[in-house]
Amino acid sequence: MLPLQRTESSFVDPDYAHRLSIEVMNQFLLNVHGEFGAGHVEPRWARHFALAHDCNLSLGRVAMAGYNAHFTVDMPRAVAAIGSRPDNARDYFTVLDTIGRSTNVIVDRTKGVFGNALGPALDALSGNGFAGAGFSGFNVVNFGNGLALQNPNLRAAAEVEIGALWSSLDLAVQAV
Repeated sequence: MLPLQRTESSFVDPDYAHRLSIEVMNQFLLNVHGEFGAGHVEPRWARHFALAHDCNLSLGRVAMAGYNAHFTVDMPRAVAAIGSRPDNARDYFTVLDTIGRSTNVIVDRTKGVFGNALGPALDALSGNGFAGAGFSGFNVVNFGNGLALQNPNLRAAAEVEIGALWSSLDLAVQAV
């Protein structure tokens, strides 16, 4: 991500990618701080941390719970938190499409650290056509939900949709 962000000509608003990256990471770090510093932990991350404490679960299952929390909930909240507007769509998709095209790098580096312990989870993220199409589709949904969260008339419906997506994916990855 950083090489892309250093290429300011890739963006309409070069600062947008920085703000988005910082905010989505902030969503995660606030919950890590809550977990290890006796603060507030949002339900999606509380689920991940609870699974992480269960040594009977696969590392893949725990990892997928974290990916789900980060991607399904943190991302639209980050889109909202930085005040994204429809005219930020090009920059948003530039960032997320770059991540999508780089999943093999992410998978390879993760395998380098964990070996095959994440097996099915990494296979699901490996960038095959189906996973890539799903990732792109989720990017659209997340951007739309992030915009909706900023509108008082749409916020409640967006929260329900985000929660339903998170719950559905949590159920779907239980076999990992």
